[in-house]
Amino acid sequence: MRSDSASPFSALSFLLVLLVYGCAVAFGQQWRRQTPSSTTFNYPQPPLPTVSAVRDSSSWTLSPDFEITNVPTTREFTFDISAVAAAPDGYPRQIYSVNGMFPGPLIEANEGDEIVVHVTNHLDIGMTIHWHGMFQNGTQFMDGVPGISQCPIAPGKTFTYRFRVQNQYGSYWWHSHFGNTLADGLVGGLIVHSVRDPLVRGRDFDEETIVMVQDWMDVQSETIVAGLHSDKGYRGTLAPPQGDAILLNGLGRTNCSNLDIQDLSLPCTAPALPEIRVTAGKRVRLRILNVGSFGMFRISIDEHAFEVVEVDDTAVWGPSGIHEIQVSTAQRTSIVIDTDRGQPAMLVTSILDDEEEGSTGGLIAACVGSAGLPQTALAVLRYVDENGECTTTSLPDSQPWDDLQGPAAKCQDIDQEYELTPREVQNAPTEIFQTHSMSSSLGRFVGKDGHKIGTFGFNNITYQAQIGNPLLHQLQQGKTIDDAYIAHAEFDRLGGGDLIVNNLDLGISHPFHFHGKPFHIAARGEGNITVEEWEAIRDTRAKTDNPLRRDVIQIPGGHWAVLRMYTNLPGVWPLHCHIGWHLSEGKLAAIVFQPEAIRSIDQPEEWLELCRDYDHDELGPAKRAVSPFEADLSEARARGDQGKSRRGWLMRRGPRDD
Repeated sequence: MRSDSASPFSALSFLLVLLVYGCAVAFGQQWRRQTPSSTTFNYPQPPLPTVSAVRDSSSWTLSPDFEITNVPTTREFTFDISAVAAAPDGYPRQIYSVNGMFPGPLIEANEGDEIVVHVTNHLDIGMTIHWHGMFQNGTQFMDGVPGISQCPIAPGKTFTYRFRVQNQYGSYWWHSHFGNTLADGLVGGLIVHSVRDPLVRGRDFDEETIVMVQDWMDVQSETIVAGLHSDKGYRGTLAPPQGDAILLNGLGRTNCSNLDIQDLSLPCTAPALPEIRVTAGKRVRLRILNVGSFGMFRISIDEHAFEVVEVDDTAVWGPSGIHEIQVSTAQRTSIVIDTDRGQPAMLVTSILDDEEEGSTGGLIAACVGSAGLPQTALAVLRYVDENGECTTTSLPDSQPWDDLQGPAAKCQDIDQEYELTPREVQNAPTEIFQTHSMSSSLGRFVGKDGHKIGTFGFNNITYQAQIGNPLLHQLQQGKTIDDAYIAHAEFDRLGGGDLIVNNLDLGISHPFHFHGKPFHIAARGEGNITVEEWEAIRDTRAKTDNPLRRDVIQIPGGHWAVLRMYTNLPGVWPLHCHIGWHLSEGKLAAIVFQPEAIRSIDQPEEWLELCRDYDHDELGPAKRAVSPFEADLSEARARGDQGKSRRGWLMRRGPRDD
């Protein structure tokens, strides 16, 4: 451990600090986000609803009484989506909630169970719910992506999601997939237990709880997306926003003196510190879910070393006795700690600095703060006795470890720092029948009045959602995908396939999520790589003996990865950046498995009914790009870059948007 004077990282250097102690009282000091300028940006806010959100610990509490069994059952839920008032970080605003709760209700099930969720949309916009990490084997229509797997649920309408949890278990979550409305509050945990799970309660850990961490904006997502789609940008920049606060299980603290975000007629009062209750003297599993829209968090616990036992839904033999890990947007990581210290301790997550010299300086990268400035939030991890009673109210005085990387760490996944071995052995396919490539790119769209709008895409195409005519429906009708609207690749038969993902965006790390089944990480590298180059080295370079499996992979700018897949789930599966602001600007591609088999999948009548409420020609929010960033182009030419940036811009594909 260290003294405060000995470390370059003070408490203010960290995004999230959990003070692990007894029943600690809240600090009087307000921990604030710094602002890069004194410019004031006043954005109109919708009126505050008269109903306030409820923060209920049932959203993150996993009961030891939940019966883990291999006897399947049906678990039925009702989701009423509505607008409510909330001030999770101290600043009141309208948020979207399920059943008036923020975070939303927890779904807990066993492998083999059928999950049924009746969703009623009480908002004045369309809505869908995505069940992040669910395979949807045989229920491809239930994946919840507008324009891909379904039409949105229209205002005032109800739709029932039905799917069976087959051959999977672990830590998942659910969230809205319409625009970036997950940033408005529509998130919740989804945990699947199994008698086959190699992580056994009572042996590998004594109790478990969910830790949902997210960046939070004090402005409605619709306002932010509109700004990012304008020539002025949002808060004076085309860069996606870092977040006004960091929330832990739906609670945090914003900077109440930040005039950039304030409607001064509304009070801003810092709430009490959030807390997590754990029993003293136990081995506790913390299922950490990054349910945010932007940031990668780096996590440590003062005076408590821990063991990594799960990444996404893959139970792993991971490092033990370590002090710090990273969790990117939409990723999940389980750690096990011993609550035997009896002394104060901190859980820390930090915004990461840029990993490359001479890059963009952190203004638009997912792993860095606004203008490179760090953020801090505090919370209390309360030690309780066997009866759930607090043992003390003393203030914690724990010290961070002296080897933390903090904001200076690289924007990369944990498997690039430590060896992670899946506990359940699954070898990757060795016979590959097809290889495709998707290159992530950043550019500008030129609007009809000539102004330029920053945007993202794959293979020089920015996604434009045809929300009234989803691709799954189009393929069932025997149509082909129009690449004027979306980059896509087809694996046309059953077998092993490789998907190369090149991140050509200079200085920007992206967390790429693939829907459907998890992929094997076959290889990673620096620069970019073509299909031909990969096929020439594939047999010697690809890892096939029980490689790590994930559904979200962080790829730094100027790097590539090969995702090895087994194409046994016919469907249209999105590949997209899980930074919500990037997704809303078009960073989504479609990966099609077995297009011929898709035509034989029955179309549920209720699913077809959704599309009758939408015009088939209606387009979603993303825009196409038609010109490069001039600065990126000139810099690349000046440096003679061939690997990292020669294709790092978007080109005109399809008709210009009106």
